Amino acid sequence: MRYFTLFIFLFFTQFSYSQSILKKKISLDVKNQSLEKTLDLISKKGGFYFSYNSNIINQDSIVSYICSKKTVELILKDILPENIVLLESGKHLILKSIVVNNSSISKKENTEKQKYIIRGYLINSITGEKIESATVYQVGQTNSVLTDVNGAFELSVSTKKDRINLAFSRNMFKDTVIVIEPNGIDFQINLVPEQDFSVPIHENRLKPIPIDNQLDNIKFVNFAVPKKQKKFFFNTQFSEYKLAQVSFLPILGTNSKMSGLVTNKFSFNVLGGYSYAVSKFEFGGLFNIVQKNVEGFQLAGLTNITGGKTNAIQISGVANNNRASVKGIQLAGFYNIVLDTLNGLQIAGFANILHGKMQGIQLSGFSNFTTQNVDGLQLAGFSNYAHGDVLLSQVSGFANWGKNVGGAQVSSFANVAQEQVNGLQLAGFANYARQVNTLQLAGFANLALERVHGAQIAGFFNYAKQVDGFQLAFINISDTLSGLGIGFFNYSRKGFHKIDISASENFHARVAFKTGVPKFYNIFAFGYQFQSQNTFSLGYGFGNQIWSSKKNFLSLEFLSSHISENNDFFTYLNLLNELNINYTRRFFQNSLLLIGPSFNFFLSAKQNELGEYNSTFAPYSLYNSENEYLKFNFWIGARISISI
Repeated sequence: MRYFTLFIFLFFTQFSYSQSILKKKISLDVKNQSLEKTLDLISKKGGFYFSYNSNIINQDSIVSYICSKKTVELILKDILPENIVLLESGKHLILKSIVVNNSSISKKENTEKQKYIIRGYLINSITGEKIESATVYQVGQTNSVLTDVNGAFELSVSTKKDRINLAFSRNMFKDTVIVIEPNGIDFQINLVPEQDFSVPIHENRLKPIPIDNQLDNIKFVNFAVPKKQKKFFFNTQFSEYKLAQVSFLPILGTNSKMSGLVTNKFSFNVLGGYSYAVSKFEFGGLFNIVQKNVEGFQLAGLTNITGGKTNAIQISGVANNNRASVKGIQLAGFYNIVLDTLNGLQIAGFANILHGKMQGIQLSGFSNFTTQNVDGLQLAGFSNYAHGDVLLSQVSGFANWGKNVGGAQVSSFANVAQEQVNGLQLAGFANYARQVNTLQLAGFANLALERVHGAQIAGFFNYAKQVDGFQLAFINISDTLSGLGIGFFNYSRKGFHKIDISASENFHARVAFKTGVPKFYNIFAFGYQFQSQNTFSLGYGFGNQIWSSKKNFLSLEFLSSHISENNDFFTYLNLLNELNINYTRRFFQNSLLLIGPSFNFFLSAKQNELGEYNSTFAPYSLYNSENEYLKFNFWIGARISISI
């Protein structure tokens, strides 16, 4: 077994290889730092990986170096010994000693490619156990194999060079690169388990993908991508770069079994494809599966599935499934799923599902769902749900749900804001919020658990703890009303509540309940004439306190009552309309004395068998008239009452 050098290295950052590693410009500022740590820092800043034999340099030597925007090549020539040469291989920068010996004599490259078979096996350096399902591949190529149950492998290579770089990777083991002569000799490689690293793991080291975000959990991915092909990705923490690839299926393409470890600038998949990342454009007749990031444009007839960030326009006939953030546009015939943030536009025929924050617009035929804030607009045919705040608006055909809503919620059935609404809630049936600062408008009911600073308008019912504005509904309920409530029944716990007992020329006794606020209150009344046991009234009206001082008040009240005479209740129209002017004097803390004139307008259709009007309710008449339908009487009276 003959080796030129054994290189073992750690990977500290994501790759960057759009230009030569040596020509990349970085800035460096190190003082009294070991050479090993200095190389780690250069690797991080340059976005590449060092590979070297620790025996060829003194890693503990001290380095102090300051520069600004200087090439990697010039920096390394300044800090490394003169006998070290720099060789690029993909995203690796290999450090080699130029010392001449039997294993490092330069040989003239062949003019034609030669084919070789390289055999060997991998062993756990700690336990001595054979390592199964490890990745063995030719650096810079897509030529690769997996080791068998005995840790053995057999790799066919074709090259003009007298040396090739082989990489060995396995999940939970330290990655290893060797440089060998492709002469067909068998050899053994010892891999070091990760838990035995003596070098500290820096914060910028590539982290394992969380289980919830792995494409391996998606059934379609497990169906479309062979299990052995996915092992290449899970074994290795870096990828190769290709200008373009063409595939028929994930396993049948120019990148072969290594497709999950290749970043493609342009990717063309006849039926479907599988890759590490896409940097410009990807087309799939049926599907595209990408383990990491997508940039540019992605188009699929069936589905796009992406494990990393998407900074692109993504279009699919059925679905887009993204396990990380999206910045751009998603368009799907059925649904879009994003398990992180969205900054842009989502359009789906059925639903958009976002497990994160949204900045932009969600538009769907049925429903939009997001687990965090919506800094934009949700528009759906059926429902919108935001577990967080909604900065602008939610518009749906049925219902909306949000936390704090800065703009509007509009739906045909119901809106729910768990906290505050600063704009408009408009619903065909009901609105709910903790606090409203502008307007709630509903066909049936509005509910605000705390404060309304604006208006509540509903077809039937409004409730708010505190109202600084206006309530309009059949029934209005509040704890505190500093504005105005208009409806059939208005009740404010800290408002205006009185029981009024009065007497007038119309009734010997009348009891009325008044509720609301002084500006507008409802009156519910029952009257009785003692001289005629069969004459009583049920009335409803409203009042307004037009002037007040500490003990004196002036109010106007309008009351309409149906008069029952001789048990003819609702048999005939017998309607008394009263306009009362009340002067009120407070004589105890909660007791009032009211006196004032009453203007009475009485309409009666009560007739005897001869067709003669025979109502005897009017005490007298200042004016009367009749026709074939009604008799009208007008008189002026007076009333006195005590209110408690």
